[in-house]
Amino acid sequence: MKMKIYHNCIYIFFALIFIKMLVLNLLTPLLADDLYTERSISLFDAIRREYECYYIWSGRSIVNFLTRIFLPFPKFIYDVTNTCMYIIMIHLMYKLANPLKRNLLTYLFIISSIWLFTIYYGQVILWLTGAIIYMWGLVFMLWFLLPYYMYITDKKVFGTKKTLSTIGMFILGIVAGWGMENTSGGMIMLAVLALLYCKIFRKKTKVWMYSGLLGSIIGFLLLILAPGNYARAQHFVDERSSFAILAGRFNTYTNVLKDELVLLVILFIIIITAHIIMVKDLQRIYISLAFFISSIVTIYAMVISPATDVGRTMFGATIFMIIACAHGLAGYSFDAAGPKIIVYSLVVIFSFYYMATLINTLHDLVKMKVVYNSRDYYINEQLKQGNRDVVLPYEMVYYPNTKWNAQYGIEDLGADKNDWINISYARHYGLDSIMIVTTNYDLLE
Repeated sequence: MKMKIYHNCIYIFFALIFIKMLVLNLLTPLLADDLYTERSISLFDAIRREYECYYIWSGRSIVNFLTRIFLPFPKFIYDVTNTCMYIIMIHLMYKLANPLKRNLLTYLFIISSIWLFTIYYGQVILWLTGAIIYMWGLVFMLWFLLPYYMYITDKKVFGTKKTLSTIGMFILGIVAGWGMENTSGGMIMLAVLALLYCKIFRKKTKVWMYSGLLGSIIGFLLLILAPGNYARAQHFVDERSSFAILAGRFNTYTNVLKDELVLLVILFIIIITAHIIMVKDLQRIYISLAFFISSIVTIYAMVISPATDVGRTMFGATIFMIIACAHGLAGYSFDAAGPKIIVYSLVVIFSFYYMATLINTLHDLVKMKVVYNSRDYYINEQLKQGNRDVVLPYEMVYYPNTKWNAQYGIEDLGADKNDWINISYARHYGLDSIMIVTTNYDLLE
């Protein structure tokens, strides 16, 4: 009877999460790179364009290719698919947390932590280009890591299908490694730490563990050695000395850790200390530490990167740290009243703040949707009148009020019709030019 009630609660819970995420996706318009990226007219054309991109701009070929696949279709198809990918991500995180008993508490902690601690939530989870690159790429990585951590926690993984599992993990490793530079590196480190666990605790390793690692390294090399990375690096010119550049970047990412993830770090320290003193589960301590250490390495790996996009590149590190905390929390049996009260209170506080800010975000997204719909209507009306040089009133620019809005931190239309975002909008609508007119130019800076 209790198990039936639990399953019913799980179904209701996921139905509510699905509806929430679908609404957030539907309220998020196409933004920035969604308009800048040229639409592919066929599968072959998408492959050709991505092949060219590999040599002139970026090595993130798999996720970029998926972006090209979804852009020509109605956005609703992406909205539903992206909602499903989010559900898959939180379930993979739950499985990696490995709860002692089935419970909603771990799900609630994971979902509320993603909401609270992701630096640019909207950009990496809702925005079409950003979500496919960062969230979908991370889903492939978590999917790749799951067999390793199921195996070392004595769960059944592949059974007797040795050849199929070996080939499958090799292919999945290539896909996962060919994702996001610093996060893929952290993923490979986690696979290595799983193998190291087997050596330390004298557990037999499997062939698929090595084939998966080899595939991930191959994918990672295809990612970081892409000629386009070196071409793009020419756009980041810094005349300071190498030492000054590295020191500046180290300070930047230390501030990210201090300002954005400090609560997660403190929570992890409390959880792991309690495990060491009270629970003494060496297996769980090792795995929690593995994800935490990989999170820190994923953050500071950006020190050697010329990229200036601090927020989005921290997504993988944040997810690894959330898993580290969730894995520790899921290891408590809650037989004692004290830990139960503390953990339940923590999750309730997180959930309350999550719900309060969600309401604010929904209000923000609805207002933005109204502005974008009016902008779309105005442009189409101008086209009907034969005007191909459109000037929009200042009221048709929207400034987000919450950090969970995908527009937050993303450039919007401005007064310069030759700016890249204005050119992208013009091309998207079939215009010769588009710009925002205002008497207060400073507001557009």
